[in-house]
Amino acid sequence: MVSIHIFTGPTLSRVDVLREIDTAHVHGPVSHGDLLRLNLGTGDLALLIDGLYHHHAPVRHKEILEVMANGATVVGAASMGALRAAELHQYGMIGIGRVFEMYRDGVIDSDDEVAVVHTPLPECRRLSEALVNIRHGVSVCVEDEVLTGPEAEEIFRVAKELPYSTRRWAVVEHVVSGRHPTLRRAVQAARAFLADHPEHANLKLRDAALAIQRVRSGTLSSSRPSSEDWRRSADWRTVYLRDWIGEFTGVEVAGAHVGHAAVLRYQQIYDRDFPQRWERYVLERIARSAEDTSGTHNHTRDRALAVARSKNVVVHRMSAEQRSEWLTPNEEEKYSEDEAMIRVLVRASRFSLDFSRPEVVDGALLRRTQDTRSRIAEVSALNHELASRNPAMHIDNLRFDKLREHLAEVWGLDPHDGDRDLTAAARDRGLSSLTEAVAAARPFFLLSHTRTRARYHSGTVSAEREIHA
Repeated sequence: MVSIHIFTGPTLSRVDVLREIDTAHVHGPVSHGDLLRLNLGTGDLALLIDGLYHHHAPVRHKEILEVMANGATVVGAASMGALRAAELHQYGMIGIGRVFEMYRDGVIDSDDEVAVVHTPLPECRRLSEALVNIRHGVSVCVEDEVLTGPEAEEIFRVAKELPYSTRRWAVVEHVVSGRHPTLRRAVQAARAFLADHPEHANLKLRDAALAIQRVRSGTLSSSRPSSEDWRRSADWRTVYLRDWIGEFTGVEVAGAHVGHAAVLRYQQIYDRDFPQRWERYVLERIARSAEDTSGTHNHTRDRALAVARSKNVVVHRMSAEQRSEWLTPNEEEKYSEDEAMIRVLVRASRFSLDFSRPEVVDGALLRRTQDTRSRIAEVSALNHELASRNPAMHIDNLRFDKLREHLAEVWGLDPHDGDRDLTAAARDRGLSSLTEAVAAARPFFLLSHTRTRARYHSGTVSAEREIHA
């Protein structure tokens, strides 16, 4: 079913949106990952009005491109949406309103023009004034002869110098009065005029309302550029975008979003046969036999070794330092040349997994994904419950040494083994280091820690001294 998603607040309230489009899914200001999480496709539409930044990661340009490449329509107006539309309109993002036009035409170029401070969701009440609103307001005041050109320029200059977090008309008046006492009456006149003519006081609101009207009426197609050839190119799909797709695309399980990358990390840590799956995945790609699934694993290993030898990559030509980076002391002593080379190939290879390809999510690496998602949803609820009862129990406070011991136990290693052994075990699972493995295990530890689970379900939470810093 075609869906309309609108990201807004504080420019336009949820109530205002639903009054005009009662079937819309209304979200707060858009941020990094929000669009990907929706799994939008052909026929779906996302209208971006407000967006988070500064203290939050903003929506990335390539997130928007990915959504559009999947067939969705993305529209921007009024605030962060207008800025992104100006940056991406040549790729098919639709911009609406005067703020968009000013960004597109180079009249304005800073995100500071639309930035405001607001209260948290769900209220999302605006606490400061957008510079673009002041810019527009003083311009109208000049047209209506409320201000002279020089007065408007000085008032705007003062507003522009203020940090966006403190930018309000009252502050502008205070600063202007201190610098140019004769201009105080000019500021007061402008404020009075804009209070009497609110249609000129909030350009962002006007643009947002226009965008809502255009979405409701469906008059958007004429805004599209003629060329969208970029959709057929893979050049713009970076490693970062692949990582974001893995992190933010997924499914909802028991009210919790479970991303594909989270499923991968869980299975990397806890599936006993994951090292074998990872080895085959890596060697198939080294051997360039990913499309040839008929061969045996031994055949794949032989082909991968042949590729390594053809590039003069062999263990006996490595320095002692290189061998110690990829092999444990026991492996250096006991492994044959070929077996040692296989371990080096598996551990040294880094692949950016493309979670937009179904064979990665459901076939080549992952197994029993539904069961894994259920466990991740369960531990997400557990983590939230524990942190809500006691902030000290937040997973960020879990001790590194306890997580390290946990990994050793899960992987069948002696916890007293050195970091080389644990690092090797992590790399056999596609994790680049022990540090990355600890980070991957952190969200899942409390569910896997039997003692903690038992105390949690019995209604007590007394494990924090044992497992938290």
